Amino acid sequence: MIKEALGKEDDQLLKHLENIHVTDEEGSDNFTIHFTFAPNEIIKNTELKKRFVLKEAAPILSEGTHIEWVSRNLTVKEIKKKQKNKKTGQQRLVTRQVKAKSFFNFFASHDCSTASANPMEATEDDLRVQ
Repeated sequence: MIKEALGKEDDQLLKHLENIHVTDEEGSDNFTIHFTFAPNEIIKNTELKKRFVLKEAAPILSEGTHIEWVSRNLTVKEIKKKQKNKKTGQQRLVTRQVKAKSFFNFFASHDCSTASANPMEATEDDLRVQ
């Protein structure tokens, strides 16, 4: 499952991963996964967190750390497409951003009560960047 979620460039950041640990919230089934990174040239964060809020042992909400990208955002890719004007015949280059396949999409926040129970799964519409 994790292998399918890894993008081509994720290893550049994952090689800086130093530790992963889980903390449980007292008095509930909620928990947080902590990913600790060595200082690096890709992100400013030294810790990324993903908190899961559970209701009746099923996730209803997941909250992730906002990743502060220093260099290229690994979760977004640019798609460039040539468009031809039907009237004039002129061509122009149109650029749009879509979410890229990346492990770091895991840190996006999700309302799991209306979405797939697996936060690593996403539909094509979920991958569009607004």
